Amino acid sequence: MLQTVYTSLPDLIGVLFLSRGDADEDDIARCFDPIQRYFQNLEVKDASALSNVRGIHPESTMFFSSRIHVIPYIEVRSAK
Repeated sequence: MLQTVYTSLPDLIGVLFLSRGDADEDDIARCFDPIQRYFQNLEVKDASALSNVRGIHPESTMFFSSRIHVIPYIEVRSAK
């Protein structure tokens, strides 16, 4: 899935995944476990800011997937 996203959108540098704080643990495990190795946890610097965002549970966590973790960088050089 991530390979297709990064291949079809070449200018995209990363994907964010929001794990809702009020979601069922089994649902999160079923959806996130297969792709978890491509994501790293982002720490929230100001947790009180989440309380101001409508529709987001304050206990939610955010994960980031960098394009480099899914599709390695390839350097193309001119041939001699």
